[in-house]
Amino acid sequence: MDPCDTPRRPGRPKGLDSICREKLLVEALPAFARHGFDGVSLRAIARAAGFDASMVAHHFGSKAELWYAVVEQLAQDFQTDLQDSALCIAGPRPVWQRLAAVVDHMVDRLAARPAVVMLVSREINDPSPRLDFLVEHLLRPGYLHYAPLWREGMAAGVFHQTDPAVFHMSLFGSVAMALSAHQVITRITGEPLDAARLKLEIRRTLLGDAGPD
Repeated sequence: MDPCDTPRRPGRPKGLDSICREKLLVEALPAFARHGFDGVSLRAIARAAGFDASMVAHHFGSKAELWYAVVEQLAQDFQTDLQDSALCIAGPRPVWQRLAAVVDHMVDRLAARPAVVMLVSREINDPSPRLDFLVEHLLRPGYLHYAPLWREGMAAGVFHQTDPAVFHMSLFGSVAMALSAHQVITRITGEPLDAARLKLEIRRTLLGDAGPD
């Protein structure tokens, strides 16, 4: 029996509870992304993590609290991403170089986390307290972080003048769609398209000739 199968009893190492909780979070993200909140089975998440469904209640109390915990963890990881891209926002390089670096960073991070893209895409079409939470913890912080660079790019003529929030969400949607359609693009053209070439083509689509080839 997996030691995570039962709640912590006196004498059980606290670190083990942390490991069990992490296992649940790891399995919950793709489950919520693939099936949506209403379609998720807590029993299936627990089974994928390798232990009994009672552990979900023990660590999170409910499916809703598990969902919120997943997004809270994503928000923590996202803060690291924002810190990594901070120099691109207001660094000494020309604006087109910083824009190219930010687009490449965005492509890399979204490509590495398809479940996050899927989760966000599901929730933005379903007004609910979950969407409010997602906006405040992921979408709005991302917009506030990148908006100064978008405005700078517009002022420099790299982009047309438009509402920065509309531009931000359109950019996210364009990159997410191109990444999710990677295999479809290959089937349409009949030509191979590796990850590096796809990133280059996404950058060219968004920035034209801006940035290094």
